[in-house]
Amino acid sequence: MGTEQYWARLSSFCRQFRNFTDDMWKVWRWLGVATAAGVAYDVSGHPAALVFAALTCGTSILCLVTWLLPGMINGLTEKGRNAGPAWTAVLTITFLYAAVYFALSIWALVTMLALPALR
Repeated sequence: MGTEQYWARLSSFCRQFRNFTDDMWKVWRWLGVATAAGVAYDVSGHPAALVFAALTCGTSILCLVTWLLPGMINGLTEKGRNAGPAWTAVLTITFLYAAVYFALSIWALVTMLALPALR
């Protein structure tokens, strides 16, 4: 590997890492807002705080799903991409189910870890 190739790879790694962390921050800040909204409802008991907490929780879960789903789709082989309509529907439902499952799991873990720290 030549010097030019080394610097190009290092630059590419830095750019990819920065893009990943930017995307990660955009998703995880919604989790933080949702957790803070849950604490606000817990402290105040106001119905508006509950509605805000529910909306931000839904938004954070949707953000996680849309963050996880492209990686799952990109991992699909050529055979899977060229499957018929029935298999495409099955794969789509499977991917959506897995993405929602992982998103809910991550959301629950973050909420369980963050709530005691915020109280």
